[in-house]
Amino acid sequence: MTYQETKNIISKKVVTFKKEAKLRDIAKKMAEINISCVIIEENKKPIGVLTERDIIKKVISQKKDSEKVLAIDIMSYPVVTVNEEVGIIAIAQLMKKKQIRRVVVTKNERIYGLITQTDIMEGMINKVKHLNWQLVHTEISLDEYIDSLKNIQLETVTGKK
Repeated sequence: MTYQETKNIISKKVVTFKKEAKLRDIAKKMAEINISCVIIEENKKPIGVLTERDIIKKVISQKKDSEKVLAIDIMSYPVVTVNEEVGIIAIAQLMKKKQIRRVVVTKNERIYGLITQTDIMEGMINKVKHLNWQLVHTEISLDEYIDSLKNIQLETVTGKK
């Protein structure tokens, strides 16, 4: 999978908050626009991720007051980031290794977007569908098809085959 395919799955409409933001405001925004996480940033650089799971485990289950809890108190950090040019397979491998469900994509060290496990799956499905279409329409041979699948598996975190 190439940079171009990764570029197609990046969610660029990322919601960010400052580390001093109150959890109540963050949770309200998350519910309002139906998202499962926000990025905590400082000077447009990601410093943490705050997820629904963080809220449940670190606030609700411990009966803390969401008016008093700040983003910095419960965010997950350090945030795992990848450069915008890293391929889908490499990102999936990184997510598996780090046991995380999302990574922040950066461009020049600033927040560029977000990729989730769901985004990875959609990208992989689209790639396989495209290869299948090429095979069915004999635009590629079976050997080329197999080589394409092997190349997907060989990609490293650097985004190179």
